[in-house]
Amino acid sequence: MSQLSTEDLPLLDFIMDANQTADGWQTLLDKFLGHFNLRHINLYMLDSKFNVLFQEWSGEQPTIKALKDYMENIFPDDKVHQTMIMSPECRWVTGNFEPYQSMLNAMPDFHRWTKEHNFPYTTGCVLHRGQSGQVQITFQRGEEHGPFTIEEEDRFTKMSQYLAKAVDLRIKLTGQDKNDLRLKSVLNKFRLPVSAVNEFGAIIAHNNSMLGFLQSQDILKVEDNKLFLNDSERNRQLNHSITKSIANSKDIESMFDADASMVEINNGDDSFVVGACELSQKEDDGENFSGALLYVVSPDLLQAIPESQLKGLFGLTDSEAKVCSLFAQNMSLKEIAAKENKSINTAREQLQNCYGKTNTRNQLELINLLASLPVEA
Repeated sequence: MSQLSTEDLPLLDFIMDANQTADGWQTLLDKFLGHFNLRHINLYMLDSKFNVLFQEWSGEQPTIKALKDYMENIFPDDKVHQTMIMSPECRWVTGNFEPYQSMLNAMPDFHRWTKEHNFPYTTGCVLHRGQSGQVQITFQRGEEHGPFTIEEEDRFTKMSQYLAKAVDLRIKLTGQDKNDLRLKSVLNKFRLPVSAVNEFGAIIAHNNSMLGFLQSQDILKVEDNKLFLNDSERNRQLNHSITKSIANSKDIESMFDADASMVEINNGDDSFVVGACELSQKEDDGENFSGALLYVVSPDLLQAIPESQLKGLFGLTDSEAKVCSLFAQNMSLKEIAAKENKSINTAREQLQNCYGKTNTRNQLELINLLASLPVEA
């Protein structure tokens, strides 16, 4: 490996420690932000269809609306980003260098976007390529930070070789066999079809209900050890739900909408919802294993529970019982708020009260509890 420059040597300890603790990578990215005078840094994995499989970042994040604008209107024509994706590992592509500057100059929508959101200077590279996808890292600066220099790009290249080794180790650690009896026994406590996935979206285990569900229909399938939907837009939503849930399990923010956690399927006789929530387990060595749980809710799995029964069993108020009942029927907080003529914040607060009174932590646990209740006549 190339030797790091003297000024970058202090980062080496943080790179070596990135996989040692649950917040090791976040700490590293936070250090990079100030050290390299960045506005934003993003570490993420894309699959072959450019779905984001995981993401960690530091600094000022573009808004969800801004990111959606970029992905829908700019990314398909962004030849600079495409060059980075196709370049060899650890080969940095810097937008304010030629020939990339000329490419960007020919993209009026890109200049509009960077001016509106103050992200004019970007550099990045691919750190890892594998069967799961490719891991990329990008640095962004605002006008106040100034463009990147050739000397800095040389420093990034030397540093990225160490980063690539750390990313390789992270992927190997995540891919270790966790498909043990303990996790399977946890999944089989759910009446709903449930699968556990790691932070890269790879399947770790199914419960017996999910194995049966996967064989009963051809909309939700397994391909390359990942769950996918046969509709590209819904599959994109599913990947966003997984990424958001994994961010929750690691106690970090995500670029995705917190209310977009369920994907509805209505296809003839097949009608169900695929949801995602966080999975966080204590391992024997004391470390947290973070991932996501994917679950399926269909009309034949859950009978409507009378609100009076919910009030009597759990001490819910009238409003809490209504929110609990509607949420368990796969209505989003936005839909519940609109239906009940209340704010999303009020609906969210009442849902949190339901979790507390039913001793559950998320929608999966709440639905599983309700699915286990005998419905009063």
